[in-house]
Amino acid sequence: MTFIKGYDKMKQTVIENLDSPLGIELRVQRSIQVEGAFGIMKEDMRFRRFTRTGFKGIRLELDLITIGYNLKKFHNKRYR
Repeated sequence: MTFIKGYDKMKQTVIENLDSPLGIELRVQRSIQVEGAFGIMKEDMRFRRFTRTGFKGIRLELDLITIGYNLKKFHNKRYR
């Protein structure tokens, strides 16, 4: 029993999109891209573990790492 009108229809649409050839290709590409980002953060940026404690501290540290990663990507694309 669902409480949202049209939930089953939306769910079926999502399943069809994910099972389509394009959906499968996008899922494969996403897994590759995410793995690369974590590899760069670990090896190139030497980020191995969080130094802060608590959810807010970890969130802040992760946000700073991802900002640095995105700035590095932007710089490399901009000044190639």
